Amino acid sequence: MSEKLLEMKLVERERYDGWGVESQMLSWDCCVFKNSFHVSDMCECPEDAIIGRDLFDAYNFIDAVRLGMSLRDAGYTGIHLVTETEAREEE
Repeated sequence: MSEKLLEMKLVERERYDGWGVESQMLSWDCCVFKNSFHVSDMCECPEDAIIGRDLFDAYNFIDAVRLGMSLRDAGYTGIHLVTETEAREEE
């Protein structure tokens, strides 16, 4: 049985102050659907860090499991991850 890999692209944006990653964007395009997933730190608005607003919650997990099941049904057996890093200029 041959592998059918889903190519995903991960772009990480570094913080301008050198303290790690500020945000990540994951995107893919396959026969199931085209989608993207974005995550970022909460230093700009920590008051939004509540379940159901800006934090990954149980419903997001259920969606992720459904996506995995759809990819399995489409015959995907793994992921090929392509990564890029973007440096951010000081504001």
